[in-house]
Amino acid sequence: MSEGHTQHPEKVNVWAGIVGDRVIGPIFFQENLTGARYLEFLQKDLVPNLAILFPCPIEADVPNRNIWFQQDGAPSHFARPVREYLNDVYPGRWIGRRGPYEWPPRSPDSTPLDFFLWGYLKSKVFKTKPANIEDLKEGMRQECRLISDEVIRNVQNEFQLRLGYCQLVNGHFEYLLTKDY
Repeated sequence: MSEGHTQHPEKVNVWAGIVGDRVIGPIFFQENLTGARYLEFLQKDLVPNLAILFPCPIEADVPNRNIWFQQDGAPSHFARPVREYLNDVYPGRWIGRRGPYEWPPRSPDSTPLDFFLWGYLKSKVFKTKPANIEDLKEGMRQECRLISDEVIRNVQNEFQLRLGYCQLVNGHFEYLLTKDY
């Protein structure tokens, strides 16, 4: 984005996910993402759409039982109502701050969004220097649509390798990696 002088700089919060071989999003939030806004997004948008994209057999007693949900430690993700909702929808199958599987604070950038998606989008979108927030959003949407299945498969394989490296060296390992996508 070409930045001009303003008293109040524009900003936008972005959510995205990688599920299987596809990128979900980006989803934009104009206002700060509070726990209440995030919970509403999960309840009304994300979880119902994931159930449609990845249906369980009708006889399944737990909806979404074939999905594991992972999130980072953002304050909105840590809100008690959010954690309670995730416990109901993904019982024992979500990873995050104070979840059934704790994602450690200050952990290495081993998630696909951290080590791949955000940097990839930035490198692609900012080549054209978006003139405003709407151009930035449209550039992100377009670049997400252009990510190939092969790239996502490579990212998923890299994620598994990163988890293995992390276990092997018991912590930081990124200096061991030289991967291009």
